[in-house]
Amino acid sequence: MCLSYFSIHNHSHYSNLRLIDSITFPEQLIEYANEIGLKGISLSDHETLSGAVKFVKAYKKMKEEGRLNEDFIISFGNEIYLVRENSLEELKENYANRNPDTQFYHFLLTALDPVGFEQLKELSSIAWKNSFRTGIMTRVPTFKEDMKRIIKGGHVVATTACLGGFVPQMILRWQEAEKSNNDELVTHYKREIHEFVTYCIDVFGKDKFFFEIQPSEDEEQHIVNRKLIELSSVYGIDYIVATDSHFVKKEDRYAHKVYLQSSEGEREVDEFYSSCYIFSEEEIFESMRSHLTDEEIQKSLDNTLKIYDMIEVYDLQQDTIIPHATIEEFELRHIFKPAYDRFEYMKKFAYSEHEIDRYFLYLIEEGFREHFPAKTLSKEYFYKIMDRINTELRELWLISERLGDRLSSYYVLTKEVVDIMWDEGDSIVGVARGSAAGYLVVYLLNISQINPLDYDLPHFRHLTAERPELPDCRTVVHSGNIMDYKLVN
Repeated sequence: MCLSYFSIHNHSHYSNLRLIDSITFPEQLIEYANEIGLKGISLSDHETLSGAVKFVKAYKKMKEEGRLNEDFIISFGNEIYLVRENSLEELKENYANRNPDTQFYHFLLTALDPVGFEQLKELSSIAWKNSFRTGIMTRVPTFKEDMKRIIKGGHVVATTACLGGFVPQMILRWQEAEKSNNDELVTHYKREIHEFVTYCIDVFGKDKFFFEIQPSEDEEQHIVNRKLIELSSVYGIDYIVATDSHFVKKEDRYAHKVYLQSSEGEREVDEFYSSCYIFSEEEIFESMRSHLTDEEIQKSLDNTLKIYDMIEVYDLQQDTIIPHATIEEFELRHIFKPAYDRFEYMKKFAYSEHEIDRYFLYLIEEGFREHFPAKTLSKEYFYKIMDRINTELRELWLISERLGDRLSSYYVLTKEVVDIMWDEGDSIVGVARGSAAGYLVVYLLNISQINPLDYDLPHFRHLTAERPELPDCRTVVHSGNIMDYKLVN
């Protein structure tokens, strides 16, 4: 008997983005999985990859401190919501009409390497772009055509997920149809399963698509487990066991229950989440012997090691990436040209080989003309403004040189986002904490509405060449609901 398995389906508190769901911190998953002798563990939150950085940092720290078994590994996954509709318009219409076939089916994706992780990020970004609100819930659908287009090259493993998955749901409907002797419906649900499995084989390949069984006290899960094992032999698809953990160990069940019930609205927590913790191998056998043989259980454990063997351990740390902004057609007016010889960095931006630098200075020029009409300026105040702009441009130039990318792009993009919120979005841009108000160029780009010279605000609190990093231009966005305030960085 193998003394460990790879745990592929686990949630952390990052799954609470849309609805409170888990009480586990990413580092706790690693600590406990290693403690009970597992081969490794994957973080697979509900439609988010937000916990991945904290997860890998915790893993690296524990590795460096010698707290992990030598062969213990981690991976990054995402439990997406796969829909059967082909477009967002069709999905919204069906949902509004209460179409019973419109559901957000759970489906588990796990990145095997950095390429796979990039594919998961792209797919998740599309899901959030397609998000819409239904009552208290934000829906983040993934369309099968998008998944087929993005997941390529064998860099991602997929499993059928929990009872909320498409195949488990079709199995349960199939069983109900059999009970009522409805042969037509039985055939329909079998066909649905066949078409879905065929689709998954086409996208992932037989060696990277798995049926997922789970330990549970729930009879419906027992039905699904048995049927998935049968389907495994029919399609030649391996099955694995996963515990879909929302808390770390059995003793945490009550704390999880209290946490879920602390929110508004009724939540079913007892039976539904009774087995949602990280099982040891012994606990898996004990839980599943009621409806599976030891051989079947052992095979489900052994098959997790097939995924383990595919995973490349990789880091997410990388150099600072500055987001690239859109450059509109422009003509630099050189209204500061008389001051170029005195202010070196103003001149550098004016004649920079990088178009984004010249565009940035153009926006500063436009902001200067808007906020400081020439006839209202004294010579002394004019040079005070020029000196401050030059000082800030110096910081940005030197940081750009150290980062190997143009920091001006960051501010142009931030201006673009704020302009959209003001001009096109159903939003109010409100006050917020942030040192960005200390930069005069931020004021000139209308990212903030505070002239730092009026309040003697120092520029260095925001950004200096001694701290070569992305700045923090933070604002508050109100999107139509008085309770729905968000920070945009």
